[in-house]
Amino acid sequence: AYEIPKRDWSSDVCSSDLNFTNINFIAASGNSWYNAFTLAFERRITSGLRAQVSYAFSKALSEGDGYASVDRTGSGPGPMRYGHERSVDKSLSGYDVGHKLSVNYTYQVPSPANWTGALKHAFGGWQLTGIVAIQDGQPFTVNNAAAATPATMTANGLTRNPSVVSGFDKEKIVQGGPDNYFDGNAFYLPTGDCAAGRSCELGNVGRNTVMGPGLAKWDSSVTKMFSLTEQWKLQFRAEFFNFTNRVNFGKPNPSIFTLANNAPLRLTSAGRISTTVVDSRQIQFGLKLTF
Repeated sequence: AYEIPKRDWSSDVCSSDLNFTNINFIAASGNSWYNAFTLAFERRITSGLRAQVSYAFSKALSEGDGYASVDRTGSGPGPMRYGHERSVDKSLSGYDVGHKLSVNYTYQVPSPANWTGALKHAFGGWQLTGIVAIQDGQPFTVNNAAAATPATMTANGLTRNPSVVSGFDKEKIVQGGPDNYFDGNAFYLPTGDCAAGRSCELGNVGRNTVMGPGLAKWDSSVTKMFSLTEQWKLQFRAEFFNFTNRVNFGKPNPSIFTLANNAPLRLTSAGRISTTVVDSRQIQFGLKLTF
């Protein structure tokens, strides 16, 4: 049996036993926790109108995530910082959504009783439906480019993370906006390379400590059934996806530093968002003939 090198938890400094190049620790194990409060309300408010409101307040914690479990802005998989001490990586899961509100409705537009003939045929019997979804963003991990970790650390199975500047107001790290979603000046690149017995800092930024952009979307549709004969009916449908054409941003680039000539280099793309998670407004029309 080999003794896994001990870690100095207070300073995040690693002192590895360099008699071994690396020790691979592979285990099919891990823990996750999920707690939630949910509330649902459904009622026919007035004649022709039905609405349902659902709300969830939850927290999902885990020691690691996989691609299949992580939604649009999750952290994705990756090695644990210390395989023998999994609690170090216990944090919000990449699929954690703190608050989520969903509203769906159906409204049968009433027709005046005095409408007859062509007027009733053309303007009566319309139905409006829709779904509104609003939710918090999902957490992600701020990290460095692979080149920011010296080869001597990589050989020992170590990865260098950023560190938070002492005294920086953590409430001001997330600034919002696609060009500079988080303030890269809140972080610095730790020093040391673990070469020849020297110490090295792994960085004190934890897993999934920055919250990504939220999401809001409204999908709606308008339908109308035309009775051509007693047996033949024609349905007209107009569907509007992302009706308000809201821009829902994806996860920003989480990598902050790399190394250039053995000196820290801040990436200009750090914190920049280049993707969206919901398409722009889309409208489609359809006809369905039943007989």
